[in-house]
Amino acid sequence: MTEDSEITIERLRELRRVTRGVSDELEKELRGFLETLAPIVRPKRLLGDLVVGESTESYPDAEKAFADLQELFRSVSERPFRVRPFLPKPLPAIRVRLEIYPWEELWQPPEGGRRLAVISPFAWTPTYPGACSLRDLRRMLAGEEARDENKIQQFVLNGCILQMLIERTPGFASILAGLRYTLEVRRAPDLGAVPIPVVRSVLGSVRPAPRVMVDAAALAGQDLFEEVIDPRALDGLVDPLRARLEKHLGK
Repeated sequence: MTEDSEITIERLRELRRVTRGVSDELEKELRGFLETLAPIVRPKRLLGDLVVGESTESYPDAEKAFADLQELFRSVSERPFRVRPFLPKPLPAIRVRLEIYPWEELWQPPEGGRRLAVISPFAWTPTYPGACSLRDLRRMLAGEEARDENKIQQFVLNGCILQMLIERTPGFASILAGLRYTLEVRRAPDLGAVPIPVVRSVLGSVRPAPRVMVDAAALAGQDLFEEVIDPRALDGLVDPLRARLEKHLGK
């Protein structure tokens, strides 16, 4: 992530107000887009009747897809989640809707001390209903809040299903790209190999120097830090369609 060493605590306060306004606007927009696009990545499109639901939609390779899903789930479910590695067949119903939570990752200050959860204001993790956010998941795994087996298992399962659907449905990422959002599957070092889909706006965010991050978190009395909008974000904003057409025009 880009670091801007010129950002002071005072400048951070100013940028944070702007960041939250822009982030709220983009999140509202993205929720609307995903509400429309969710059927493209419906679980039945991958598993057919091997997932419970009112629809009797069939899929010719459902048995092979279920076997692949079971293997992927088994390989990522043990550490650090400690959930049963075997999936029921058919799977319980999964609602065809995509919820989003902020993307955040753990960050260790270079000088040592307690890790901070760093939130990206323009990146979100899409998931089906029934799972939990990254923050709640980490708190449960750390014993800081009551462990909910169902939500933890659903988090892992949702990530596995979405990764498989994203791989098999490249048009989903292409549509989001046309709407100025990128889609990728990430891994978080503290969460093992579980796939975590992330939708990110083309707007960039930055962090100040590590000392400013630590001081800002201490002033807020929290073990988290939220990145802020890059003051030069609009300067580098490129229209993908214009860029492609300019190639044809020789510009």
